[in-house]
Amino acid sequence: MNGILIMDNQPRSRLTVKSMFEAGGFPVNILEAADGDAAVQILKKQQVDCVLIDYLLFKENKHLILKSLQEQRVEIPVIMLTEGRDEPPAVEMMKSGAADYLAKDRLSPEILIRAVRHAIQISQAEARAEMAREAQRKTEAYTRTIIENIPDAIITIDGLGIINSFNPAAERMFGYPKHQMVGQNILLLMEGHLARDISLRSYLTKEGTVTESFGKRKDGGIFPIEISVSAMKIGDNSRFIFIIRDISPRKRMERRDAVLHQAALMVLEEKPVNEIVQFISQQLIDLFAIDGGWIGLKEPQGTVRVIARAGEILPCINEISLRWDDVSGEHGPCTLAIRTGQMQVMQRGNVLSGFCRQQAGVHRVRSIAAFPLAIRGQVLGVLVLCSRKKFFFNPGLITQLDNFSGQVAIALHAASARQHLLLLTTALEAADNAVVISDREGIIQWFNPSFLRLTGYSAGEALGQKTSLLKSGKQDRFFYQELWKKILAGKVWHGEIVNRHKSSNHYTEEMTITPVRDERGEIVNFIAIKQDVTERKKAEEILQRYQLLSERVNDIILMADSHGRLIEANGAAERAYGYRREELLSLHLADLRDPETLAVYKDQLKQAVARGALFETSHRRKDGSTFPVEVSSLGAVIGGKQVILSIIRNITARKKAEAEMLEARQQLMRAERMASLGTMSAGIAHEINQPLNSLKVMVDGMLYWYKRGRMPSMDKMMDNLEKISQQTLRIENIIRNMRSLVRSKNMSGLLPCNVNRAVEGALAMVKDELSTHKIKVIKNLQMDLPPICGQETRVEEIILNLLINAIQALDAVKLQKKEISCATWQEQHRVILEIRDTGPGISQEISPKIFEPFYTTKPVGEGMGLGLSIVHSIVNSLNGHIYLASSPKGGAAFRVEFPLFSLRESNEEYEPVGTI
Repeated sequence: MNGILIMDNQPRSRLTVKSMFEAGGFPVNILEAADGDAAVQILKKQQVDCVLIDYLLFKENKHLILKSLQEQRVEIPVIMLTEGRDEPPAVEMMKSGAADYLAKDRLSPEILIRAVRHAIQISQAEARAEMAREAQRKTEAYTRTIIENIPDAIITIDGLGIINSFNPAAERMFGYPKHQMVGQNILLLMEGHLARDISLRSYLTKEGTVTESFGKRKDGGIFPIEISVSAMKIGDNSRFIFIIRDISPRKRMERRDAVLHQAALMVLEEKPVNEIVQFISQQLIDLFAIDGGWIGLKEPQGTVRVIARAGEILPCINEISLRWDDVSGEHGPCTLAIRTGQMQVMQRGNVLSGFCRQQAGVHRVRSIAAFPLAIRGQVLGVLVLCSRKKFFFNPGLITQLDNFSGQVAIALHAASARQHLLLLTTALEAADNAVVISDREGIIQWFNPSFLRLTGYSAGEALGQKTSLLKSGKQDRFFYQELWKKILAGKVWHGEIVNRHKSSNHYTEEMTITPVRDERGEIVNFIAIKQDVTERKKAEEILQRYQLLSERVNDIILMADSHGRLIEANGAAERAYGYRREELLSLHLADLRDPETLAVYKDQLKQAVARGALFETSHRRKDGSTFPVEVSSLGAVIGGKQVILSIIRNITARKKAEAEMLEARQQLMRAERMASLGTMSAGIAHEINQPLNSLKVMVDGMLYWYKRGRMPSMDKMMDNLEKISQQTLRIENIIRNMRSLVRSKNMSGLLPCNVNRAVEGALAMVKDELSTHKIKVIKNLQMDLPPICGQETRVEEIILNLLINAIQALDAVKLQKKEISCATWQEQHRVILEIRDTGPGISQEISPKIFEPFYTTKPVGEGMGLGLSIVHSIVNSLNGHIYLASSPKGGAAFRVEFPLFSLRESNEEYEPVGTI
């Protein structure tokens, strides 16, 4: 406790009260005051829990004491001490705020302590209650402020959909005042057919979710909305809170992005400029509900050429002559926007002058906005939009249209540039002289057909190479130094040079090199025009290989602010991107990105700030070339400002290694195929030796009789020659099958294939191997089996690999009875091939992995684990399926399913010539 103040001008009375506290075992800090002034001083310095005051002393200092008590932070209970006959006045004082009164002559420790405790408890309870009431008042005021100022509409309804409350945002959003909507059904605010077709219950059952719908304003306007519903209980009644957000701006932005994306595609497809801007104009009018508009190009002679028009306003704008160089104002805001490079918005008819006012009056135009179409400060034209509504162009709409016009300018510039480039390219490609364009380092970026004829290289061989590809060694270093010095200084070089043809022959050409500068005045490309003058002299090397002094490359480290503007870069960044540090710090992160990756740039930036990001993308150097990178970005706060730290690694080498790894894997697969051939080599040798022995016997017989002067009959000789031809054809077929199995290229076409014949062919190749290992083959092949879609050699390769696997499995166990069964049959639209063996089988633990590349259970050096992987790949290429079938008798069983042959599945036309 803080203490108790005793106010009494009688020391004896104060001592009595103090002793009663001590006698009652009530430890408390007792403060004493003999008069009002002393009491006031104590109350100013120290907080007390209760005041015991003599009635007569209070009466004399009533106003002073009450003022001091009111200045306390909390209400202090006051107990009056009276003489026995002073009770009526004391009761009056209780009406003025006293908590209790005690008669001095009947005072005891128990009565005193009980009264003090009770007064303090009552005071503390009242203080807590007042604090709760004050907190409630603040909460209600805070909630009311939020509801009244939040941009979302907040509407509460009962279970029948009757509106109970309607905040100011709802009034602004729907156009109804609050008093008109309270008591109405909320479905009145929903779009017509939705209000009829969707019951209120469909919204209430979506509590806690966000749904999209359409709202209806008082003026009948329909707009997209986002609705969130939550429930609350007030007594026994249910209430529902609808939080409604107008998502028109978001939907408009989505449509705008779709329009710009389509325009970009049209640019890439090299659609005509007029077609692109006409599309943009019409979409813009529809998107922003504008009555009319047009796009005009700034002409060098001072005129404005209209290239697109949309909407109902100014239908004859194409026939009107507009001049952007006319400062009289007769042509209105469109020409002013071109001259100043700033948007012009006029929304009152009296500010328009002359011709523009006349046209506006004819078409009842109330608002006009003109946006310059500019790229890097250069005005290309103007976008003019008109409305019949007064003050149609509000600040928000102006901002959106200004941003949109910037995108239109980019599309217009890109389309014009691509069409201009197409025109130049067509002219250069038709030129007799060889023309080649390189970057600042001499990398060939473009050439015409005459260049290919002059050098002998194909387009694939020349593109991306340095022009030093043509060096012949006939010119010394000093020659090239002088040449580069001149062209890097921005001067044109002209002379003769000896170059080398692809065939290694030298030729002389007359060449003119012209530097090309960008908009900053920096040289970015060289154009060389070549004329073959070999008959006059031989040329030496055309260009010196530009040697870059490389240094150890570290990871790129960039730091940017929250908007992506670079604020710091390390030396590796300068080397990687080709910019000086000062140039880098004038760029944004987006400027270093490959334009094709900018679609996800903003999301990656937000993710980096929020929780960090690790991703792969493509970056762009100063010269426009791109390279793959791995980016690790993380948001941080430095000096109270949000920054983004990015560590960027050039992963070109990694990508190349991945490609090389893929190639190595393919080589290993070819090696595995060769290993399979080695396994069946004995069978192949036997197959070839049989026809060779037959040939030898027949030829030796014919020679024997010839040497003895006894020539066989002509019929006998022709019969022997026919047999020799048959045996030769047999050898040829064996060799052709071998070659087909060795090849690893993709099949050029799918043809009808007989699986039974492929089984017989594969068994013939491993016949000796089967005999050597004493393996019995059981064949159960369906007669008249329909053909599948494939190539017989590839099917043989599948069967051959499965047979070799079975042979190796049986060789690993000691069994009296070793068997391999081959069965084929038809199931509906499929042909089934099944190969079983009586070997050790395949355990369930490894069965999921058997088709994985490089997985093998054989000892090191006895296989690369690619056999079944090759089988799986070939089966997939034939649109089939292979799996490990159950084998109740033990061993392994592989089942392959092939689709039946169909002309639609074949890669080429096929006309049957017989029965397979």
